[in-house]
Amino acid sequence: MVLGRSPKKRIRGKVACSTIHWVQKNKDEIPVRTCQRLLPRLYNFTRGTTFSTQAFRDWLLTQRASVKTTDDANALLSKLSENRRHGNQLKPAPAAWVPTGIRFEDNQAEAHVQNVCGFEWKPGQHLPGSKQMSWNEYGWVYRLKAQDSARGLYQVVRSKAFKRASALVAKRTVTMDKKTSFKSCCVMDLPPGRCISEPKWSLIYLHSFSQKGTEYLDFPHYFNVCGASLRVLMPTAPLLEQQCFKAPATGYGKGEAGQARTGTFGVVDTSAGGAAQPLVI
Repeated sequence: MVLGRSPKKRIRGKVACSTIHWVQKNKDEIPVRTCQRLLPRLYNFTRGTTFSTQAFRDWLLTQRASVKTTDDANALLSKLSENRRHGNQLKPAPAAWVPTGIRFEDNQAEAHVQNVCGFEWKPGQHLPGSKQMSWNEYGWVYRLKAQDSARGLYQVVRSKAFKRASALVAKRTVTMDKKTSFKSCCVMDLPPGRCISEPKWSLIYLHSFSQKGTEYLDFPHYFNVCGASLRVLMPTAPLLEQQCFKAPATGYGKGEAGQARTGTFGVVDTSAGGAAQPLVI
């Protein structure tokens, strides 16, 4: 289930969800985009050294793919290693991106997003009260280069790189139905420039005992999913009476019967004498 943003102008239209299939003139041909995704595996197989088209054909058999002839393999590799022209600009050959993670400015400091390399933020334009946070995500770029296309010799080159990751973070009340609502929820979305429609999926993360969903406002990098169409919701649990604590020894407040109250999505049961504490949702 996907919870809608509020307030927000939504794009409505008669668009049906369907699986995207790459159009191929010949069903026996392997799409260039498929080979582009296989570049990291090809690099690990060749260890970054030069390989021939015949070696590429033999390796494709281990990936449950194949090409008919050596000329077809050479044409596929040549197309994958060519630069692309986009308007008046010449862009490099398509590459595969493999993220390795983030880096902190100070490894001894807190792990919040303000300590991540390349951190920047600005107020959200489409959602009042929200913040658009961005940071650097580091990884490897795999790109195919032709060493001698006439002889059919190619090489997969790996280089270090980084790209900008971002998230739209907001604190708001999420209403499930007329009777159920969660206050002080942390909601993370892709910025409007990177998400052209409503997310297809929602990830609801339940915090641990006695915490709050708003404590994750400064940690969007832990929920970054590489641009997937995903919305992350972290609701704050209501205060529930707990039988396992004495009210004077806790700072969570008292219930009507004097029991301690704390923020949790369930009740801790200690009827087994402390041997087991199952969480009842």
